[in-house]
Amino acid sequence: MGPIAPILAAIAVSAPTPAPPLYVTENYALAFRTPPHTTICTLPDSWAGSDHGTVIFLTPPQSCGGAGYPSSSRGFTGNVPRIEVYYGYQVEEAPLSSCRHPIASIRFMDRTRPLCRSNWHGLIRLSVNATYVTDQLTEADADLLTTRRRLAQDLGTFRAMAASMRPCQVSWTDNGKTSVYGEGLPCPKGHWF
Repeated sequence: MGPIAPILAAIAVSAPTPAPPLYVTENYALAFRTPPHTTICTLPDSWAGSDHGTVIFLTPPQSCGGAGYPSSSRGFTGNVPRIEVYYGYQVEEAPLSSCRHPIASIRFMDRTRPLCRSNWHGLIRLSVNATYVTDQLTEADADLLTTRRRLAQDLGTFRAMAASMRPCQVSWTDNGKTSVYGEGLPCPKGHWF
């Protein structure tokens, strides 16, 4: 066993579970439909961290285990096709990443945006990003990681999910006063995972 084996032994290993059909984060006023027949690695009950996204598996990982501080950092085994979603407040000094030569365009966050391609650990990575307004400027990124053989099929799935991703409005009432943040239609009832 290597030096990491004792650490892995301490992490509870679980099986991937079916992804709920609708993802909603009220913290970042964002919603999207998850592709059918996909899975997720749920956050452990003992997880303490920050809401910054999720990972949706197009092919289930061998197993799930642990998560990092941001919810977008999930522990799993196998370098399997997946969609990684990240969102967070925009830092003025760090503009959104852009590619010099977009390979296509894609509908994302209610607009057509450039789709960028790169390679990542043996997989093809297609990326799109945008900014939107919650209670301040916020960024959203979606990345498809897949194999050359699955690219056409998974790109269709990614396009459908990306087209469904949109900002939404969150409202609440405190002491008789209603407050709202976000933009667009009210956030639907869904799951954060």
